[in-house]
Amino acid sequence: MKISRFLAVIVLSWHSLQAESISFFAPRSVTTNSAFELALVNYDRYHSSNDQDDAWVQFYWKPFFMKSNNGNCLARYFLPHNKACVSLDESGAGDIDPLWFSLISPDGTFYTSTVCLCPTRKAYGALFDLYINVADCWWLGLTTTAMKVEHNLHVRELDRKYEGTIPGFQNACEAFNNPLWNAGKLPCSKRCQSGVDDVQLKLGYDFYTTDESHATLYVVGTVPTGKHVTSSVLFEPLVGSRHGSFGVGLDVDYAVCGCDEYAFNLLGDLKYRYVFSAQERRSFDLTQNGDWSRYLLVVTEAEPLDSMPAINLLTLKSEVTPGSTVDFWLAAHYARCNWHLEVGYDVWWRQAEKICLGSCGIAPGYGIQTLNVCPEGATTASTANISQSVRGPNGVVNDPSFVPLTTQDLNLCSAAHPAAHSQTVYGAVAYDASLCGYHMMVGGGASYEFDAHNALRQWTVWFAQ
Repeated sequence: MKISRFLAVIVLSWHSLQAESISFFAPRSVTTNSAFELALVNYDRYHSSNDQDDAWVQFYWKPFFMKSNNGNCLARYFLPHNKACVSLDESGAGDIDPLWFSLISPDGTFYTSTVCLCPTRKAYGALFDLYINVADCWWLGLTTTAMKVEHNLHVRELDRKYEGTIPGFQNACEAFNNPLWNAGKLPCSKRCQSGVDDVQLKLGYDFYTTDESHATLYVVGTVPTGKHVTSSVLFEPLVGSRHGSFGVGLDVDYAVCGCDEYAFNLLGDLKYRYVFSAQERRSFDLTQNGDWSRYLLVVTEAEPLDSMPAINLLTLKSEVTPGSTVDFWLAAHYARCNWHLEVGYDVWWRQAEKICLGSCGIAPGYGIQTLNVCPEGATTASTANISQSVRGPNGVVNDPSFVPLTTQDLNLCSAAHPAAHSQTVYGAVAYDASLCGYHMMVGGGASYEFDAHNALRQWTVWFAQ
């Protein structure tokens, strides 16, 4: 009985942890995605019609298009209380009080509405694979991706009864893009980013190889190519990262059966990488004040009526460590004459990020502004949350004296991407051709990434050559 109660507490604690709103999302790298990198290519490298001793350089490229389709899950990831839609109510009866965002309706009325998000991500470009056989059984591999990404939060405001009276803050879209914010904006149109994804390098040794099968050990690393993370907007579009990595892998190819006309092989790849720390700019909530407390207002003791967006104070340079990631890929490949058919499955897992502020911290002298600023002697409201209003059952509570914020008040988990995992299935078909006597594979496929926890659920179509 005691054991069952203990397990129940653990489960409830875990769900409570997952219920926190997160201010940052790190998409899975295209380059290091084994389901995409190895499909068709891994078989062709060892079984192409070219003699391996002659084919000392092999090159492949894969144009692709991918699109996510779990907008509701991503909305719950970003919004307070794991909701896909949140209510705005100036009386304090909703999830968010619009007064914190300068949304004030005419006298005698309350600003109310419902705000929904449906974040989506599109990515398109081409992955490039280069393999060089440098010595007997030794080879080098280089993989990277040139791509463009489009992120769209699809912010929608529904059932709004009144408009805000302050110019430039008449609706939620305008308020969530406050020009005074230097981070955390919720853009109401798509944001794009182009560039080159991280470069993956492999050094492999084929310790077992025949005409039909092989087994390989390799070391793998990545060279970061990403720009600085600014956190200027929620769901920031990113290509590449700031983090290098190093790891090891095992790649196998087993011939189940075959003859001169056909071959049936099972392939597998297990890859582990440790992703090193790098500096990024992240936005934090406050532990005591809950979800979206980064959007409260702050003041100094000398100027208690002159407020500043807390997001500017709570967005800090941080040392971020992504940690371990594991990719396990399986495929079945059937070849007959010049035609190839392949189906595959991939499991991916990434550790929760760890954040260290080091010498960085909150600038001293700031406290949470109380919305009830009319009385003389206004101080702070150190326990305020984003749903509270000026007065009423859910009104802010003024502190007897000024209570400053400290770095210890930050909720580091609110800016760290939690542990993530997904599964992927795909199917592909290819044809062996020759050009001027050189072997060339022409094919294509489609994949679907599902069971995505804190990750993108997405579909992809691609061609290979």
